Amino acid sequence: MGRALINASPGVTDPVTDYMGRVTSATADYNGVTLLDDLASSLAGVVTDSADASPIERATVSAAGRSVTTNGDGEYSLTGLQSGAYTVTASADGYYSATVEGVVVGSNEDVADIGVQLVAVPV
Repeated sequence: MGRALINASPGVTDPVTDYMGRVTSATADYNGVTLLDDLASSLAGVVTDSADASPIERATVSAAGRSVTTNGDGEYSLTGLQSGAYTVTASADGYYSATVEGVVVGSNEDVADIGVQLVAVPV
């Protein structure tokens, strides 16, 4: 479960398209059937205020075209990701947006502690 099968020639290393039309890289090839990366990786962290490191509740965190909202402790988790490099963006009312680029996630890997600090907009 969690794998998509695409017919391909043995030894294919070029990017292929998964069952939803997304381009992804092949991870294995068996008798002309290419197995694609599991969507079992995740990114997690905490969004905080840069002035006092307090957690920011209800901040929006985005990566890979998906968004989640932080909980009361400023924590977020983006699950169901493929391996690759991601740009993580956080925003909240009353704060400037912040971006963390080049967050690398391996296949079936959980990457935690991707902290993002937001700077308050002056009033």
